[in-house]
Amino acid sequence: LKVTRERMRMASDIGCEFVQAIPNKVGDNYDHAFVSQCYRELLEIGINEYGVKPALVFVKMFPIKTLGQAAAVALDADHPEARIIPDVYHMYISKGGFNSLKDLNGDLFAIFQYNDAPGGMALADMEDKHRVFPGDGVLPLPDILRDLKETGYNRCISLELYNPEYHTRDLLDVARTGLEKTLVTIEKAGV
Repeated sequence: LKVTRERMRMASDIGCEFVQAIPNKVGDNYDHAFVSQCYRELLEIGINEYGVKPALVFVKMFPIKTLGQAAAVALDADHPEARIIPDVYHMYISKGGFNSLKDLNGDLFAIFQYNDAPGGMALADMEDKHRVFPGDGVLPLPDILRDLKETGYNRCISLELYNPEYHTRDLLDVARTGLEKTLVTIEKAGV
């Protein structure tokens, strides 16, 4: 909670509406009701003490691995500001898939994290560092964007690149390239 409070304070200081709630310390004895209750408590702390809304992240390497699991925790938190942060990369490598995205209401999403996954790698070997620019990998990004639009989602798409190879390049060039490639996939999607 100490680290989470500091994250909320920093997000508040720079005017963020949302802050990531990362359930990486849940442990092996995962209890859905307990996690939902804790998330609800985080929402109350974030909103009442820092003026930010914690949004739940799902990550293949943590107990909440899929879009469906994160949505269930958010729904069971039973709070009007409960949100999740989908990430196309983790939707893919967690094997949760993309088909259920269009069945959700876009108001459930705080931010939509965007990137691509490389071809020629086993899913079991993929880590955050393997993310690539949109359009440079194997994800069906135009289909995902069309499904996202069907949900009514109208917030930002956040380019998420943790690829250390990109960190060795000029960061402004990486940002420009990321923007250009993101816009190309949006154009292909026709959204």
